[in-house]
Amino acid sequence: MIHQEPLEASVPIIPAGDPGTLRMEDLDWWPLVPAPAPVPEPVGLTLEEEQEFRKLPVRKGLQVEFVAELFPEASFLDEKAKRPCIARLCMAIESRSFYVLANELAHGAAPLGQAAKPVLVKCLRTVGARPELIIVESEQMEAVLSPVCVALGVRLLKKNRLHAASVAIEDLRKHFSRETPF
Repeated sequence: MIHQEPLEASVPIIPAGDPGTLRMEDLDWWPLVPAPAPVPEPVGLTLEEEQEFRKLPVRKGLQVEFVAELFPEASFLDEKAKRPCIARLCMAIESRSFYVLANELAHGAAPLGQAAKPVLVKCLRTVGARPELIIVESEQMEAVLSPVCVALGVRLLKKNRLHAASVAIEDLRKHFSRETPF
């Protein structure tokens, strides 16, 4: 047996030469470094949307938790592909009151920015103001929202855990796991 440790740790590099004379001690072992995840496409607002939202006042104290995670409980049939797909649940939740300001289900394979934009737009229009702070949990969501937050003058913060969003998602999971609707 040539390979004894997990592939995640290191991989063998085979030197040039006659493969018939290859011995275990001829291998060089290098750490496996996975390629970095691609940076997701950021949310892009139209010029009209950006102008509309820049005119909105900043509501002091308004902190919005923003999530977009895969949500198998709400899977649906993709009519184009003719097969089931996992949904992506995107939500904007007011962090102090736990009020859901906006939410949408998107195709799980849709780009993150494409799933996030309708919820961001709906949130800003529903509130009629820009939040003082948008809080995200993942680096991908931070990358998706960062340019639009800069353009709108909204502070963006990444935290390890979003309490209001976690509660909202858990409540939805419980609802979808029931056999009878409420």
